[in-house]
Parts: sequence; C-alpha cells; structure tokens
Amino acid sequence: MSRQDAYALVIGIGQYRDEAITPLRFTNADAKAFAELLVDDDICGVPEENVRLLVDEEATLFAIKDSISDWLSRKVGPDSTAIIYYAGHGDVEPDRTQSSHDGIANYLLPYDTSSTNLYASALSKEEFQGLVNTVRCKRSVILMDACHSGGVATAGSRKMRVGYSQDIYSSLAEGAGSTVIAASAPNQLSWEDENLGHGIFTYHLLEALRGEADADGDGRISMIEVFDYLKRKVPESARKLGGAEQTPVFKADMSEDIVLTVNPERIARIAEEEAEKAAAEQARIREVREKLFNFEKDNALPARAHNRVNLLIEKHPSQLTAKEKSILELMNAMCLGIVSVDTFVEHCDESVDPPGPTPVPGPKPIPQPPPPSTEEVSSGLNLAMILCSLFMPLVGFIAGLIFLGQQVEPKKKAGKRWIIISCVAFVLWFLLGACAVMLGALDQGLSNPYYY
Repeated sequence: MSRQDAYALVIGIGQYRDEAITPLRFTNADAKAFAELLVDDDICGVPEENVRLLVDEEATLFAIKDSISDWLSRKVGPDSTAIIYYAGHGDVEPDRTQSSHDGIANYLLPYDTSSTNLYASALSKEEFQGLVNTVRCKRSVILMDACHSGGVATAGSRKMRVGYSQDIYSSLAEGAGSTVIAASAPNQLSWEDENLGHGIFTYHLLEALRGEADADGDGRISMIEVFDYLKRKVPESARKLGGAEQTPVFKADMSEDIVLTVNPERIARIAEEEAEKAAAEQARIREVREKLFNFEKDNALPARAHNRVNLLIEKHPSQLTAKEKSILELMNAMCLGIVSVDTFVEHCDESVDPPGPTPVPGPKPIPQPPPPSTEEVSSGLNLAMILCSLFMPLVGFIAGLIFLGQQVEPKKKAGKRWIIISCVAFVLWFLLGACAVMLGALDQGLSNPYYY
C-alpha cells in the first residue's frame, strides 16, 4: 500500500439522536485511535488530508453516503487503496422489500437513525454495497466493528434486537482487490469492554497493526496477518471478558495480499542485522582461509584438501550435502586443534571424490543422407515400355511420368527415356497419318472422270 495513495473514511458513533438507541461507550475512542494510527508516520503514514473522521453527530446518513460516493470516490485513482472503518451499532428488521433470502434486512445505524423505521433512516446492506461500488480503485479494505444479527442485546454489545441473517459480508468483498474483516459472525454480537477502553475487535486490530501481527518479523503487516492475529485474540478475549462467542469474519477477492502497515525502524533494523551477519560471515571465511593457508604453508595440509575446503566454505549451508557438512565440521575441529591434520585429510579423501575435468561434449555427428538406391529397371520391363511407347505413345508417356517421380535414379532415367520415345513416336505417328490422308485425297482425285 502506497502511503501517499491511500485514503480512509473512519466512522465512530457512540451517541445517537434517537434516545431509544443504546449509547456505546468506546466507539468514538475506537474511531479516533484508528485514524491516529493511519496517520502515524511510524506505522501507516497516510497523509492527514487523506483521512476523513466522522464521529457521532457528524456521521449522519447523508454525511456517510456523501463521504463515500463523493469525497472518497473522487480522491482515489486506479492504483489507490481505499479504507472504510465503521464502529457503531448494526441492526436488523424484517425485510420490507421481501428481496432477501431469509426475510431479514441488515443495517448500519448512522447518528440520525430512527429506531422505529430503519428502512427509512438507516444504511442498508444493499445501499452500502452500492456506495462501495462507486469507489473504483485497485484495493479496498472494509473494517466493521458492529453486529448485524444474532442474540439478545446485552450491556456492552453493539447490537439492538433479536435477529438472524445470512452472511452479509460476502457481497462486500466482491471485486478484485476487495477485502472485508468484520468483528463478528452474522449470528454473533460484537463486544466492547471498559478495561480495554475499546471494542474487543478494534482493541486487537490496533494491536495487530502496531506490530503484534507481524508473524514473519519482516516489518510489514498484511491483511492476512491481521486476520490470523484477530481470529486468535478476539474469541479468546470475548470469552474471558464477556463470557460470549465472537469470531471475526474475513472475506476477500484479491490476487495479492494487501500490506496495511510498515515499521521503518524494524525494516532498517532487519537490513542492518543482515549486513552484520554478512560481514561476520565474510570475516569468518577470511579467518578460516588464513588458517588453512598456514596449514598448507607448513606442509601439513595437502593442496588438494585445501582447494576442496575452499570451495565448500563458500557454499550456502542449504546447498551442502551431508558429507560436505561433515568435512566442514571436521575442518573446524582441525582449526581448533581438536583433531589432527592427518585425520582431516584422511576423512576428506574418503568422503569427497576428487573433482575431475568436466567432460567437454564432442561435436554432434552430422546426419548423413541415405545412400542412393541402386535398384535397376529390368531389361524386360524396359524393352516392353519402349515398344509400348513406340506403338502406344500415350501409355508410354504416362508410365514415364510415374517413373520420373521416383527417388531411385535408374527408374528416373528409364522414365525420362520412355517420355522421349513416346514424344518422338507421337510425332511420327502424326506425320504418317497426315501422309496417309494426303495420299488418299490424291488417289480419289485421279480416279474422278471429271478431273482434267
């Protein structure tokens, strides 16, 4: 997530205009703490002007819809990250449109919600989905610390009435790069606790983003790492503090994980540690080489063993075979004076075959064409075809063409011969025929009594 290209709408509602809606004690603290974390240069580093915070009376239905469909939608670009955080009441009522599968309508409750008519005054799941769809960017993250269904309202829960609904989060996560983490499953309550000073979900979310979720210790915290942390911590705290079940929900449609926070100090420290390790390794290799050189200089270590070990100490441990590892262990023991040089050399000769010259592949043999066939045309066939070409030129011509197309040289020659004879015979037969016609015409003329 690029810090400069991230935008967030943070909503926290604890006091409602309708006094029938139970106040929440820590939603304001949740929203403000999350907004502060986003702009903290050591964690998220999002510019302050890229974060809009709506608390209590600021978070009216119009203000929420306007902030998403206008402010957030205009701010983001194709490569941006959009974050929407909501802490407040969620509620359900019978679906007045009868369009849901289970007959239950789900709502988020803005500040000006009327408890007697959620349909007219609250933000329905479908409306919220439509608002999210107006925000066209590469990555969107939705974090919801509210209940949407299930159970009976109890002090400390972010829910008002009895209800049950199908999973409402799947539709919010539709679209590439979309991710939703919700505080509780659809049939559970989301709890807040006085000792924590936050909602249980948000308390552990803040912990996760401040570094507790960094499972691989690389200084970067992704959405998957955050959820892995929340799914362990939130149920544990809900059972301990409220004696209830609260299981976070994760829905995503993304081709790659989204990094939410980075710890520059941790990343710099990791780079420094890696550089120190590399320098220490180079110093160790130089020291070993110096000792090996001294062993060889004193004529105690043969050059062949020295060369083999020099190659092995440059290898990464993961690339070493079991035999090569045993050689290096014995070498270290030799350098410390635990084993003798002779013992090391003997073990080295037994364990590793001396490197031989790499065989150089010779030139590939050039494929030779098959020798020409010497199959001859029988004299009988040849004589018959010559006679046939003389007296039936068309037959001889066709046979000649067939033999001329063969790959065998003698047959090609015979075919050529028959074609020539056929052509000559055709010309001769044509001339003989023409002469016969002329002689016939002359004879007829002489025998005519009227011929003068």
